[in-house]
Amino acid sequence: MEQERTSIPKPIHGTYHYVKSKILGHLNRKNFNQIKTSFIFIGYPRSGHSLVGSIIDASEQAVCSHEVDILYYVESGYQRNQLFCLLIEGSKRFRKKGNHHTGHNYKFPSGFQGKTTQPLVIGDKKGGRSTRRLMKDPSLLQKYSTISGHQTQLIHVYRHPLDNLESRIKYRTKVNSKSFAHNEAFFLKKMDQLYQCVGEISNTWPCHHLALEDLVNDPRRTVNRLYEYLGLGLNDQLIGEIENRLDPCYLGAWRAKQWNPKTIDAFHNWVERYPFLNRYSIE
Repeated sequence: MEQERTSIPKPIHGTYHYVKSKILGHLNRKNFNQIKTSFIFIGYPRSGHSLVGSIIDASEQAVCSHEVDILYYVESGYQRNQLFCLLIEGSKRFRKKGNHHTGHNYKFPSGFQGKTTQPLVIGDKKGGRSTRRLMKDPSLLQKYSTISGHQTQLIHVYRHPLDNLESRIKYRTKVNSKSFAHNEAFFLKKMDQLYQCVGEISNTWPCHHLALEDLVNDPRRTVNRLYEYLGLGLNDQLIGEIENRLDPCYLGAWRAKQWNPKTIDAFHNWVERYPFLNRYSIE
């Protein structure tokens, strides 16, 4: 039986890292004066966070860091300028890697990804990890809001639950060489926990729900709504590049799989319990 993690993995952290962020945060403090909005992603791995985060990071007015795991640093006592410095550096690192992640290219030619140094909007897209941290300590949202000086806004990216499961299982199977059925059972409980946490948080905190299906099928309207939520402006060149990047083949892989009856029962339960999943069916 595969062992579940009993603790959340920690990013690289130590005295040097803390002091470096303290110094850089102080030196760049004037670049943070105009920040009006902080956000984090919540949700589930393999749901489209990297794509949506890159779309935000492409704005000249925004920084969306690639998986900094900012709530860990909130929990560890980092202060405002340190946190903002970490987020900007995370965006720059992803740019240096060519904006590639898990075999996908998230670079938009006209985008400012990794080049924005004086953002109005700033955040982190480590959605699955952030949700797990909030399961353990929901007060982290208020702590981050207090440190940043404004209420943290949430972005919840989701997709058809079985599509999400299929993608997670497929990726996991490449790593551990276990069967599809083995990994299906392993992730079923984890997905249930994440849905429950997202459902509770999004009922009590400002949250923008974004379905991957809407982004693929109607990118202009979906990105406009996302940018409006964050207070960003959108230009036609960028939206054209986003439209050209999206492909309906991202969707519907779950139909080719034979699912365990327990998974089907869980799916029906999720759709019934969580309003943001009401749109989905398996017919």
